[in-house]
Amino acid sequence: MVNPDGPQATPTPPSATPLPAPRRAAPSSPESRPVQAHPTKPAAATTSAPRMPRTGATRVRGRAMSVIRPSGPPTKPISVRGTNDRVSEWHTRAVIDFCLRLGEAMLVTGASVADTTASLLRVGRAYGLQGAHVDITYTSVTISMHRGVHRDPITVMRIIAHFGTDYSRLEALHALVRDIARDPDDPGEIDDNLYTLERILEQPHVYRRGVITFAWALMGAGVAMLLGGSTAMVLVAGLSTAVVDRIQYAVARAGVSAFFGQMLGAMFATAVAVGLLVVHQHAETIMWLGQVRPSLVVASSVVVLLAGMSVVTAAQDTLDGFYLTAGARTYEVVLLTGGVVAGVLLVLSIAQRFGVDLVIVERSSSFAGSVLTQIVAAALIAGAFAVSAYCAPRTVLAAVLTGGFSWLLFGTLMWGVGTSEPVAAGGAALVVGALAPFVGTRVHVPSIALITAGIVPLLPGQAVYRGIMMFITEGENTLWQTTLLNAVLMGLTLSVGVSLGTLLGRQVSAGADSLTARVVRRTVSETTNDTAA
Repeated sequence: MVNPDGPQATPTPPSATPLPAPRRAAPSSPESRPVQAHPTKPAAATTSAPRMPRTGATRVRGRAMSVIRPSGPPTKPISVRGTNDRVSEWHTRAVIDFCLRLGEAMLVTGASVADTTASLLRVGRAYGLQGAHVDITYTSVTISMHRGVHRDPITVMRIIAHFGTDYSRLEALHALVRDIARDPDDPGEIDDNLYTLERILEQPHVYRRGVITFAWALMGAGVAMLLGGSTAMVLVAGLSTAVVDRIQYAVARAGVSAFFGQMLGAMFATAVAVGLLVVHQHAETIMWLGQVRPSLVVASSVVVLLAGMSVVTAAQDTLDGFYLTAGARTYEVVLLTGGVVAGVLLVLSIAQRFGVDLVIVERSSSFAGSVLTQIVAAALIAGAFAVSAYCAPRTVLAAVLTGGFSWLLFGTLMWGVGTSEPVAAGGAALVVGALAPFVGTRVHVPSIALITAGIVPLLPGQAVYRGIMMFITEGENTLWQTTLLNAVLMGLTLSVGVSLGTLLGRQVSAGADSLTARVVRRTVSETTNDTAA
């Protein structure tokens, strides 16, 4: 019978000797232990179950999903595993320190964020730091080195104290980067390159400060000549612009905000224009005052004040996707432009308060009558700006040619094709922006210097002054709104044209600077493939 309580144990015979207990095996290492099955999951069967035949609906569903879903990995992989660079900590810190100082110097001298980032990555890779990451904002440069999973990363940040424009020094920095990256197997000793960097930063400017003031005066005289001013007005505009430069220099030396420097400079130029207007109204018998145009003085100074802003760099950073830095630069441009408008508006309001008859002395044409005179004036403006930006003589010559070429394009589009002034300015800026990276790479001059020099003659200085004057004298008339809107459209088309042209120019010269193109695209897969190669 079967015991309902379960099977009973079989008793051991008295004569049987009990067997010894089995010896427990020594614990093995984790590597030698067999992989245990999950406690909650049964072990997989050794024999696979027979596959069910695919029905027609299953096949149709599979084919439909193959059409909708891609078969390859994402074009922009997310959270790609970093490289494990076998470099020492001392070497890593030395290279990062050098790159931080190099990046700060490039930004201070006028380089864009994309060019600076590409240069730092190029130097880091030349010294074996394949896993370095560069992050640049408006006021800081941060470099982080990923050294693998089992070692701590190294992250260092450097603050940027001030900004300026020194294109000759910037070109020397670009030459240093080219020398380091020319031979990846022998970039040179880091101490030697650091010594070269210090020499570049400590060398004096290519021009004295008095030469810079004279260049600003030439720029103001060139604007007056471009707008059809007489010889007397050209001289007055040049002298007024020179004084405006000295005012800005004194304000900067005193540590005052650049906004007040812009406002004081615009106030002085407008005061000179109001003074000439008063003299013109009360002393018409003087021969040279019969052709006086006080608006040219303000227009020349406004163009000079606008030329010192980082409009081109802000547009490039926006196009390249560095929106934080681009937003800061754009806000700076808007703020400094507001200083110019505030200075002009304040002086004109005071003059009207004291009973000055504010009128605009008009001419039949807004520009000089001769096309050759216009081209020469535009070339003079571009060359003077290049000198004021501390460009080397070779870059100054290239800037002179670029300025004349940009105005020739502007005149062809405006009077030859019949387009509007903003469209013509944007088209000229587009062509200049497209050619500048290609030319700059071939002749080893900063492309940003050529672009900025090419658009300076196209800045709407006279339109800004005329709009403010009409707002003061004819507030009820809406013509001032149209004039100021035309000036705003000129600025926007110049920025858009430069940005689009620079993008096209980088594509043309991609073979010479492919890393910059990859930084602009910010594609992780491109960088990973280049690192693996």
